[in-house]
Amino acid sequence: MGLPASCNTAKLEAGSTPPETVEAGRAEMQTITTGYEPADIYNMDETSFFYCLSPHRSITRNRVPGTKKSKKRITLALTSNADGSHMVDPLFIGSAMRPRCFGGQTGAELGFDYHSSKKAWMNGGIFNSYLDAMNTKMVEQGRRILMLVDNAPPHQVNADTQLTNVSIRMLPPNTTAYLQPQDAGFIASFKAKVKQRQLQNALDQIDAVMSGRQDRLYEVPLVEAMGWAQDAWRSIEQSTVRNCWRRTGILTSDSESSSA
Repeated sequence: MGLPASCNTAKLEAGSTPPETVEAGRAEMQTITTGYEPADIYNMDETSFFYCLSPHRSITRNRVPGTKKSKKRITLALTSNADGSHMVDPLFIGSAMRPRCFGGQTGAELGFDYHSSKKAWMNGGIFNSYLDAMNTKMVEQGRRILMLVDNAPPHQVNADTQLTNVSIRMLPPNTTAYLQPQDAGFIASFKAKVKQRQLQNALDQIDAVMSGRQDRLYEVPLVEAMGWAQDAWRSIEQSTVRNCWRRTGILTSDSESSSA
């Protein structure tokens, strides 16, 4: 898993952002989040999922003979709230409008929030559609929420997107490596859970290894990989989410206390 080059700024930020910039950004976010309950503060971030990618090295730290690096990729948008009580089902973005493995069904009919774009990356249209759907849910629930996102180009709200119950605020530039909750540990936890499913699936393909088809060891239909990802996201413990939000320091002490 990883991010497209246009979005993968965390590593650069981590080594180049002055501490005073981070602290100023943290203070700004504390002001923004004040007045919201942790259950009503959300963060969304994207990550790429190379769902047929074989590891570069086996458990013995040697590459498995016959394996090839797969480039099959989808993007996932992952969203949670600050107290971990709402792990929004992943938004999947692929390059095909209706992949063949869907069997003629839509993503929704299969139980997935699936969208498509030419390069399987987030774009403004998908982002605004996502916000509109989230706003509709919040209206139905009688809730008003704060949604925090990074300042990637697709994260712009269109003029015709009417958000009555969702307030969008961007994290300060060059601070997401420090202040974005999703980057504070639980996307890493999610990735580890998905990798476990990939490894188990590979172990189940022992016949492929015995017949010399190692390059297909990690091949899996997209719809199955999406199921793994959705299950992994839903299985993240609430305490893990809370700890990651707390680690960023973007909530006030009062907010943290109310989520404990």
